[in-house]
Amino acid sequence: MGSPHNNAFSVGVLLSLSLAVLFTSSCVHCQEYPTYGGFKNNKNEPTWGMAGGRFLRGSDAAYTDGAYQMAGKDRPNPMEISVAAHSSESLEASSYSRNALLAFFGQLILDEVGVASNPGCPPEYENMEVPRSHPISNSTERPQVFVRSVYDQRTGYTSEGPRRQTNQVSSYMDGEVIYGTSRVWTNHLRSFRDGKLLADVEDVRESFPVYNDVKLPFLNSPVPFEHTTKPVSRLFRIGNAKGHENPFLLALQVIWLRWHNKVAEDVATSDSSLSDQQIFDITRSRVIAHFQNIALKEWLPAFVYAKDNNQSNFPGYLGYNKRVEPDVTHEFLAAMTFRHTFTPGAVWTLGYSVGQCTRNVTQGRGPEGQARDVPSLRLCNNFWDPQNVVKVNFENIVRGMIYTLGTKEDGTFESDFIESFHGPYEYSRTDHVAEQIQRFRDHGLADYNSVRKAYKLATRTDWSTLGGSNGTISDLYGGSGGLDNLDFVTGGLLDAPSTSGMSDIFKLVIEEQFTRLRDGDRFWYQNEDNGLFNASDVQDIESVTFRDILLSTTSLTDAELPPNVFLCEGTGTTGCPCKDPPDVSDSSSPDVDVCTPLRTYDYIKGSEWSFALSFLALAMVAPVSYLVLCLLVRKRKTTKKSGAKQASTVYSSNNPSSFQAREWLGKTSGYRDVLGELVSSKEQIVIRDGRKKILRVVEFKRDPEKVHVMLSNDKDLSSAAVVVPGDIDLILKFPDFVSRNRFHLTLEKFVTDMNMAPEMNYVTESFLHSKARDKDQRQGVLDIFFRAICERALEGETSSDTLMSNDLVEQVIHIKLNMAEFADALGMQPSSLFVRNVFLLGDKNKDGYVSFEEFLDLFAVFLKGTAEEKARLLFNTYDIKKRGYLTKDEIRRMLKSIVELSESTDVSETSVDDLVTSMLRHQGLQDNDRMTFEHFRQVFCAEEFKSTLEQSTLSGEAVKHAPKIRPGIARNKRNTMIMSYIKRPNNASRPPSGENKTATLEKTTTSPFRSSLRVSVNRPTYPGSKAGKRWYELTRYINRYSRQIFWVTLYTLITIGIFVERAYFYAKGREHAGLRRLSGAWVVAMIRGSASVIMFTYVSLLVTMCRNTITALRETFLHRFIPFDSAVAFHKYIAVLAMIGTLVHIVGHAINLYCMCTQTTASVNCFFREYFTASDSFAPFHYWAFQTITGLAGVFVTILIFVMYVFATQFSRRHVFKAFWMTHSMYWLVYVLTFLHGIGRLVQSPLFPWYAVGPVLLFIVDRLMSISRNKAEIAVTSATALPSDVLRLVFKRPSSFTYRSGQWVRIACLGLSDSEYHPFTLTSAPHEPLLSLHIRAVGPWTRNLRKIYGGVSEGEALNVPNLYLDGPFGEGHQDWYTCDVAVLVGGGIGVTPFASILKDIAFKSKSGVPITCKKVYFIWVTRTQRSYEWLVDIIRDVEKMDTQGLVHSHIFVTQFRQKFDLRTTMLYICERFFQKLEGQSLFTGLKAVTHFGRPQFEDFFCSLVTEHKQVSQVGVFSCGPGPMTASVQKACTYMNGLIGPTFTHHYENF
Repeated sequence: MGSPHNNAFSVGVLLSLSLAVLFTSSCVHCQEYPTYGGFKNNKNEPTWGMAGGRFLRGSDAAYTDGAYQMAGKDRPNPMEISVAAHSSESLEASSYSRNALLAFFGQLILDEVGVASNPGCPPEYENMEVPRSHPISNSTERPQVFVRSVYDQRTGYTSEGPRRQTNQVSSYMDGEVIYGTSRVWTNHLRSFRDGKLLADVEDVRESFPVYNDVKLPFLNSPVPFEHTTKPVSRLFRIGNAKGHENPFLLALQVIWLRWHNKVAEDVATSDSSLSDQQIFDITRSRVIAHFQNIALKEWLPAFVYAKDNNQSNFPGYLGYNKRVEPDVTHEFLAAMTFRHTFTPGAVWTLGYSVGQCTRNVTQGRGPEGQARDVPSLRLCNNFWDPQNVVKVNFENIVRGMIYTLGTKEDGTFESDFIESFHGPYEYSRTDHVAEQIQRFRDHGLADYNSVRKAYKLATRTDWSTLGGSNGTISDLYGGSGGLDNLDFVTGGLLDAPSTSGMSDIFKLVIEEQFTRLRDGDRFWYQNEDNGLFNASDVQDIESVTFRDILLSTTSLTDAELPPNVFLCEGTGTTGCPCKDPPDVSDSSSPDVDVCTPLRTYDYIKGSEWSFALSFLALAMVAPVSYLVLCLLVRKRKTTKKSGAKQASTVYSSNNPSSFQAREWLGKTSGYRDVLGELVSSKEQIVIRDGRKKILRVVEFKRDPEKVHVMLSNDKDLSSAAVVVPGDIDLILKFPDFVSRNRFHLTLEKFVTDMNMAPEMNYVTESFLHSKARDKDQRQGVLDIFFRAICERALEGETSSDTLMSNDLVEQVIHIKLNMAEFADALGMQPSSLFVRNVFLLGDKNKDGYVSFEEFLDLFAVFLKGTAEEKARLLFNTYDIKKRGYLTKDEIRRMLKSIVELSESTDVSETSVDDLVTSMLRHQGLQDNDRMTFEHFRQVFCAEEFKSTLEQSTLSGEAVKHAPKIRPGIARNKRNTMIMSYIKRPNNASRPPSGENKTATLEKTTTSPFRSSLRVSVNRPTYPGSKAGKRWYELTRYINRYSRQIFWVTLYTLITIGIFVERAYFYAKGREHAGLRRLSGAWVVAMIRGSASVIMFTYVSLLVTMCRNTITALRETFLHRFIPFDSAVAFHKYIAVLAMIGTLVHIVGHAINLYCMCTQTTASVNCFFREYFTASDSFAPFHYWAFQTITGLAGVFVTILIFVMYVFATQFSRRHVFKAFWMTHSMYWLVYVLTFLHGIGRLVQSPLFPWYAVGPVLLFIVDRLMSISRNKAEIAVTSATALPSDVLRLVFKRPSSFTYRSGQWVRIACLGLSDSEYHPFTLTSAPHEPLLSLHIRAVGPWTRNLRKIYGGVSEGEALNVPNLYLDGPFGEGHQDWYTCDVAVLVGGGIGVTPFASILKDIAFKSKSGVPITCKKVYFIWVTRTQRSYEWLVDIIRDVEKMDTQGLVHSHIFVTQFRQKFDLRTTMLYICERFFQKLEGQSLFTGLKAVTHFGRPQFEDFFCSLVTEHKQVSQVGVFSCGPGPMTASVQKACTYMNGLIGPTFTHHYENF
């Protein structure tokens, strides 16, 4: 034979000649070339044979359930079959001269026509348990991972349409392993120059593919040798996605790339006018033809027939038949496993030198993992990372494949296939034979005999031909009966071989498949009708053998290649001998390296901490937000306190006798900020708080000799203590030494001026605190004192177990009270005239103190005295001169001092004079200015007041220490007092006979404490039985709230329906991306159902906040069906549902994310196709949570929602409204993040826009309406600072602004922020030309507002910021006129909506406008009416204009906290006496009745039931503090449980 160069030249000449003939055709530019991916190869059936098409079946499907469940559920474990039937310790070479090249070329052909091992999406796991007899069990107890094949998801639902697996490549031999499965893939392989594929060098024989820097999606499995993943960019850019599985397959890929470029050079040389595309198309069609020819004419005979190269059973080519379906059958895939039976576990790496083959070494692995040189390449250690090995040893590998014989064709496999085949990262070594058996069970392949029968072969009835290597196969399958259940793969491999070593069924299946591949291919090279090749071209194509290709693409010479490179039947021309395969079973052999052991991996690794910490942090958002809220509240209180201190405790340098310090009260009480003043005229040190209220008075008149003072001499030298004999020492802490020194010098002068000697002692601060007597220490002594007083006074009325021992009583009997302690005992101020007079009255020995016995005498009268005794005590208190009468001036001072006891009730001098005049006139003393005790007793001990006065007592420290009185005594006292207020006075007019026995409210008398507006009435009764009562209460409740119940129920049912529908769809409906398999059906249902609930509820929240729309709609007929006034409550309810949905969603995602973190990269890419993860990397938890738009948006929106919910609580709104405003102003971000959370398409296309489009548009329109108003500046025309931190704002009324009384607006002050709006109720009436608000400074914003506007004097020119106004908005208060009887209850500043209503009533009454409401009861609950004089003026106007008697008002002063307070009793008597005589209140000058205490709404409502018998519904409208509105609601609920009218309650808290 000639030189290799001559042979190569001959090949080139043949190619040139054939190309020249080819291009003689004039239609070369319109020639149709082989398609990509097989589509439209068959024009009549364009999907036949295409990539992604279905595999065919040569026999019926045998799924267990007939549809999709794996076949052979009752067959033995595939891993047991693999060990028992297909493994062998002996090593024998192929009996039919098959070599390694034949085996690996067979893999290339299979990759070309049929790929079925790609995992399905979603993955379905059918893992195989590892038996103890299996070698893998030495490394792990985990089952071997198996994922079922990808299939057509339109199949597998019924036995009529069983599951059909899909082929990932075209079934045609169209060169996909060379060019890829699509034109896009091919374009990435092309150089677009001279029709060539990309190569690293121009020389064909030296070239290799370029690296995959474009990241073509190769199958990039983990490298089992290193148990690692590597980037896909390291691989060669080739056409076969699986081409890098091992170095032998990759070497064949390189050969075909080189051959394409070789042919392209020849094509370009033959016709220089051809373009790159033309050269490429011609070359591609010719290379495909060569591949077809070699596969069918060279490889197939050697593979099927080997030495018995008899092709008589293989039919000749008769031309293209469009009715032949070329798709690959499952049986063919199974038959192709035959190639593994002779595939060696290692291939020699052979060089060629001096006419002989030589063994070349590569680096391998020793038994202990050490590196060593070996003359072969071990299959198990070279999976999935072969490119560098091939590049370095290319010719040696090719030469080795030719001259390394395969193993014996006896149905057994090398250990590399049994225990060391490649696997997934979590299971690096697998049993490939067991996997193949399981694979065809997955494909529903029938048993061995069924397939034979389908192919018209005789069935097997005897195990003798199928015994397997160990003769145990029959035992595994259950003896003679098991032949009908034998796996086709096992049966075909072990069946009696023919003369070529292959079973007859495998031969038949392979022949049949290749016949169809040939005859059904329109672009088969022998089909002259396709216009590609003529007869001459076909002859030229068939003349090119694979040996010729090797000579043209490698440095191998003609001398070293056998005639048939697929069979090793001797030696080459110069004697290169065939070699038995290396013995891979001997780990000590130096010829092979040792396989690395199996390694496992847990995909949760790397996510543990991020998963735990992330959800822990998420769980801490709410507590941390609450902590921040508490800190803000605390800071606000501190700021408020310091601001008040700074405003009220300013040291005045003009008054050197004043000082500012902190007084030490004791370890329990700590310090308090005080202002002190040394009053020389009275020889006192007066101590006040920041509001100038006297806290204590230190007197020095008791010790004329000296004053002891202790000064600290350590730390900051800022402490001082003034020792006060018989009193609490004055212990002061000054800001610094200078301040204390100033006090020291001033005190010395003060003491010296009093002719006393100051005694200064310097001590340590700790000694000062230990020796000085502080308030806590004194309090402990006084506790014992008052306890002894109470036991002595109540002797006989206390239980024996509460009595003190006589010894303890003796210890306190000598204690004396000073003026301040005496005032505390009475619960009054020491500066009060009443206290001073009582103190002087009690100090019988005039020593300046009240002793134990002296206080006991007073206390006994206060606690147990009769009404006359108490009156005598009060009379004597002011009859200081003991004359037996009180002058008119003394009576005035007495009444004035009693009024002053309230500290908040402001009565003018004129009112007191009027009261005195009325008293004297009532007693017939109008011409006399003296009142004796008898006259005094007739006023204060009158029959209507006697019981009240008798039950009055003390309210201070003394009562706190009283032992528990028997319940009956206290109850009797309480009942007696109440009845004294309920009882009608003797001189009161009685209703005529036949009238309602219940008096109207004008005649009602009430208790001064929990005042009852009721009179003696016949109360409504409950239904008879308890069950009837409950049923009646329920029906009344449903009737009252029927609209709210309907809409809440409807909305709840819709929400539940949305959740259930979505949950069922994802749990039971069609599988979506395999999520059910990933996380479980109900977890997916929980996630998707809650997601839909979140979307629905979130957008519903926007609807409830469309204030303008709601205000407009409530004026229409719809208000009869929809409770628009409950929009805020409904908003809160929806928010609760939204939070429930959010929490369910979070919990579901916690489970789901954990499951996601345990998945392989391929599975993750399958589940979440919008999120591609590179094959060499993993997606840990922190990737999903923080590196995806879905995760990151979800985390942020969850945090934001938690923060918003915490700061939306009533506690937050009440104390830090600005924080609530700021967090709630970020609502728009919730919707943006929710949209972004879904736009990532992690699971499905985003649905949120479909939920949001309507509500968002409505909300935007509503907001635009507000913006059109609230961005117009409104000028403030008047600003007045009122008492109790109330600010009155009057501003211009926009021309288009119309409203009803009781409505509210939102304002923003431009001097603070143009975006922060706060709601306030209008106090102006609709008829007034200006708008007004009364705003109480209770928070930072309102306090700052008062600072801005409150400093403007009345009539002064205003130079203040303008306002933004938004509104008006409606609420229930504006519907007061729709009720026959309306009850308006206002608490404190909560009277503002009723101010507008009362003004409206006054205007309409004056104007004669008819009012549909028949009666309005206005109840004003306030600590003191002095703070709301503006409302008193409004009530006065209403009383003047209300000619119809529509409005009836009651004022409740709640300052008095104690129940039987003597001072409150006196106030009550004075008020009732004056009102009875003058017809108006002593305190307000109004006809409205003034009460002392809190209203008792149940009794009042019972009075209304009797008073207005024909009324079926009473409207109750309340606004004020939560406890007050709650008590009103409780009373309404109580009344609604009785037979009578329904009480409808509309309330608003502030």
